[in-house]
Amino acid sequence: MRKSVTGVSVCLGLLCVATGGVAGQESSPSADAQSCAQRITYLYERTFLQLDILQVTIAVDSATARTVALRAKGQGEVEDAIAQSYLNARRSAIDLVFLRDIRADQFIGGKRDNLEDLAAEGVLDAAEAETLTAEFASDFAFLDPDGIRDGDRLDYSVVGDTVRAAYVGVAGDTLGTLERIGDHQSAAILGAYFAESSDFREGLVKAVLECFSRAQADTRR
Repeated sequence: MRKSVTGVSVCLGLLCVATGGVAGQESSPSADAQSCAQRITYLYERTFLQLDILQVTIAVDSATARTVALRAKGQGEVEDAIAQSYLNARRSAIDLVFLRDIRADQFIGGKRDNLEDLAAEGVLDAAEAETLTAEFASDFAFLDPDGIRDGDRLDYSVVGDTVRAAYVGVAGDTLGTLERIGDHQSAAILGAYFAESSDFREGLVKAVLECFSRAQADTRR
């Protein structure tokens, strides 16, 4: 029997711009710390339902990973600096594995809400959010009427202002692909994971920091 979740908004998207260095920090991060920053795996759970909804794996270029690792060594609250570093990634890959069946209208509605949040936050302007919402609904129209199935996968690649994606069904068939170009396209991808309005930001950054802590503990042994 297929599992179905109602009332779940799945927000997808990522933001890519050119990455920069970290002023005032000259020491190089350890290989383990950079590895923590370069690849994150996070299990997104809808807390009040106690249900695993989505497995998110994000990989970034080595320059971004180094910047993240250096920022994590900073003083005070480092979470915002880490999230901003990922927002500034030049190259990223986002692999999503769905762990529950989700209706197509829920999926598209979740994206619409996410884009509206990004516009309210200033990551996108209102016209860009409206255009992206229409494009997303068109790009994923193939999901209707079956919707997303438990085990389906959506893989994004973001390089500069170019976004590519492939949707792979649980049986291994590629059901849809897309390629879009524009700064607002890449802004709509990483933004849903690392912008302040993101449902994923806190969990992703926490996963990185926990990995750093384990790596530091290992070096002390």
